Amino acid sequence: MRFILDNNIPPKLLGKLRELGHDAIHVQDTAKGSDTEDSDIANIADAENRIVLTKDKDFLGLHMVTGSPQKVLMVRLGNCSMRHAFFADVTIVEVYLNLTAYSTPRRGLES
Repeated sequence: MRFILDNNIPPKLLGKLRELGHDAIHVQDTAKGSDTEDSDIANIADAENRIVLTKDKDFLGLHMVTGSPQKVLMVRLGNCSMRHAFFADVTIVEVYLNLTAYSTPRRGLES
């Protein structure tokens, strides 16, 4: 699978995804780096057929309203240490990778 990791995802997760054989990039490695706007991240994801991996619920709203990015994996965690958050991120992603991936219909309203 192909991923683009948002700013709020630890770059350490990039290495784990690559270890698992996935094509993953971090937004910090793009031309604008950490200044990359959400819409630009969505455009990169769509152009390169990547899943946006994020903790930012704005991407879900962007997807529901515009249909872009086409694929979003949102990680939501409660209060926990950064160390525990990293391992939770890895576990969540590994579970996701074992599921059948699908995209919701544009705007989530069409039948």
